[in-house]
Amino acid sequence: MSSSTCHDTAGMTRPAGPLRVGVIGAGRVGRKHGRAMRALPEIVQVAAVCDVQRAAAEQMAAECGVGAEGVFGDAARLMRAGGVEAVALCTPHDEHFGQAMVAIAAGLHVLVEKPLALTMAEAEKVVEFAEVAGVTLMMGMNHRYDRRYRAVRERVAAGEIGAVREVRTAIALDVRPYAGSGHWVLDGARAGGVVMELGWQKIDLLRWLGGPIARVTRVELE
Repeated sequence: MSSSTCHDTAGMTRPAGPLRVGVIGAGRVGRKHGRAMRALPEIVQVAAVCDVQRAAAEQMAAECGVGAEGVFGDAARLMRAGGVEAVALCTPHDEHFGQAMVAIAAGLHVLVEKPLALTMAEAEKVVEFAEVAGVTLMMGMNHRYDRRYRAVRERVAAGEIGAVREVRTAIALDVRPYAGSGHWVLDGARAGGVVMELGWQKIDLLRWLGGPIARVTRVELE
């Protein structure tokens, strides 16, 4: 490997230097992604920002040191402009599948916030498309990188606490500070409901700690 190239996680050769990423969605979550990337300048660089609200995209771009040429109002235009190697999809849930498919078709690696899609059929299709294209597709399941959960997993794997018979988890999130009346997160057709919005992280965490899920039971509380 020469000094001017390196190999990414998909095994393809790319220019040396930070991975150039386009952040699509400059809202609360997108800006969190931007802050995280700015903390790792040797590894990753925010090279473009997109949001349907131009002012939001421009504000985040300024925070990330992105020039006017890297500000977009249309996700597909950003993906096809050629200035990024990967995208982080921080958009409403009902947009994830379509945007991921466009990104993969453009040869870009994709980090998508949960959920991957709103239906199993769409999720399977985007995974298959990424595999065929040879790009990296990853969901933002950040609990797996929390040092506390990693320590628990290591202890479970080492048998330090014996056989795991039951794992319980809970989550509560007050969305009112950022989700006013009419916000997409309150629209079941767009967000997919409370499980899609809040439950995926915990479901993934349970699988990661305890193994494959054998059975799902629904209990309605009065």
